[in-house]
Amino acid sequence: MKLAILASALVATQAATTWKGWSPSMSRTVWRRYRSGRRWRWRRVTIKTLLNKCEGDCDADRDCKGTLKCLQSSDHKSILSDCNGLTHSVADYCYDPKAITTDKAKLGEHGWSAHQFQNTKAKGSNARIGKIGLCQGDCDGDSQCRTGLKCYQSSTNGDTLTGCAGKTVGAHDYCYDPTFVTTNSKTLENHGNNAHQMGLIGMCKGDCDKDSQCAGDMKCYHSHKSGNIVTGCESKTTGRTDYCYQANRANPVHCHDWNCAEWCKYFDDTLVATYAKEGCADDGSDACACP
Repeated sequence: MKLAILASALVATQAATTWKGWSPSMSRTVWRRYRSGRRWRWRRVTIKTLLNKCEGDCDADRDCKGTLKCLQSSDHKSILSDCNGLTHSVADYCYDPKAITTDKAKLGEHGWSAHQFQNTKAKGSNARIGKIGLCQGDCDGDSQCRTGLKCYQSSTNGDTLTGCAGKTVGAHDYCYDPTFVTTNSKTLENHGNNAHQMGLIGMCKGDCDKDSQCAGDMKCYHSHKSGNIVTGCESKTTGRTDYCYQANRANPVHCHDWNCAEWCKYFDDTLVATYAKEGCADDGSDACACP
């Protein structure tokens, strides 16, 4: 089912995956004329027929044309990046590594073997096999993404991923830039319900579920409606998204985040109307006894 879903996402204009047998890159012998001194002579030359993109079976990169590489496939009917159709048995195909290892602004699915691809033009650690680019997948772990990126583990079809356009496909996992979520901001930014999977959430960013998901000593502001103001952040909340903020805990707008000890410390009789506006009800007791 996953393979069928992923295959439908490939662009219709891409080249079709073509299997030409187990030994398609066969050699052939031709006669060519060459000059030796003042005389012309003939000699036999062996020419190897190289495979185009999306063609197989190849045994090594040398069987592919130009800068194409040979993907060693271990699955029957799997996806090959930038190619229509599915692989044949365990045939190996020629592919263009730049499609996977180049950073892009839109989510791209390159099959379960994307980590086997290699960008020979990349430098340093990015030149090793498995360095998948921004917004590309499928990745299985952070080590398969290029330097500075991490692997976002998606559990459902149709998720959004911060910094990437489009929606996730199937259970495909993608490489992303965690700094979108972990750096501080002055303006409220909603990075989805799974923002906490990308690291500790920065100032004015969300969605957080609890204080431990925020960086440093920041707190998670639980917003119950659109239009709320978050301390230290510009703009207003949208929906029920919760944001990390540097708390001035005494501010009555944070009353719904107070524990019992904080209620005892910060409660002010003159601000009862403000508490009510923020959804905090008076229990009617003047006693302050916390468990």
